Amino acid sequence: MNVLQLLPLALFVAPEPADAPRATWAHSAIDPFERVFGVRFEIDLGDFEVLAPRAEEWVAPLVANDGSRVYVGTRGGLLVAHDLETGARIWARRGLGTIGASMCEAEGALVVGSNADLIALGSLDGKERWRRPLGASVGGRIVVAGNVAIVPIRPNAFVAFDIGKGEELWRSSRPMPESITIRGQAAAAIDRARGSAYLGFSDGALVSVSLDRGDRRWLAQLGKTTEFFADYGEWKVTIDT
Repeated sequence: MNVLQLLPLALFVAPEPADAPRATWAHSAIDPFERVFGVRFEIDLGDFEVLAPRAEEWVAPLVANDGSRVYVGTRGGLLVAHDLETGARIWARRGLGTIGASMCEAEGALVVGSNADLIALGSLDGKERWRRPLGASVGGRIVVAGNVAIVPIRPNAFVAFDIGKGEELWRSSRPMPESITIRGQAAAAIDRARGSAYLGFSDGALVSVSLDRGDRRWLAQLGKTTEFFADYGEWKVTIDT
């Protein structure tokens, strides 16, 4: 090995002079990313608790349509609305039970699960407007099409509600497969041009239904019920042509 081969190694391991300045993270006095990544406030919603692996009880926070509030729910059935600028609590509801995997906002109402029911609360005051039986907990992301909310419910069904009136419009379900399936449900995909919704089920079926009545238009079998993980668990995309 010659001297030139040893030189890079020597430069790499050479100790830093004692008086050399330490490298630090360089940033401007006003961090341009502060608005995106900075912590404005922190709110304690309850005592620390180890969560059981039940995906239907993990509801993500939802930012209001007007961008002024955030709604957040806990596993203990607490639902709170906070001001996004100050973090101040606007309203709170307790004792809702299992809220489910998602919530949505439309028609001035926040639509959430409450154990085996679906309820609509006033977006600004949290007061209950209506309550309807689902028969099970919300199992996936609620999709809104105009004034209609399409709610995935466990174990293998979808229910459509008129958000303003609180009326159930239709239900669509499939038999549960005997094999093991993924714990979770894909959201419905909306096709406004055709007035259709596309629903994925745990038996590997993709079903097209009418938005207004839920009448089945066609069915495509994407998996076999005898296969493990036959669930239709991916987000569906519609393309206008």
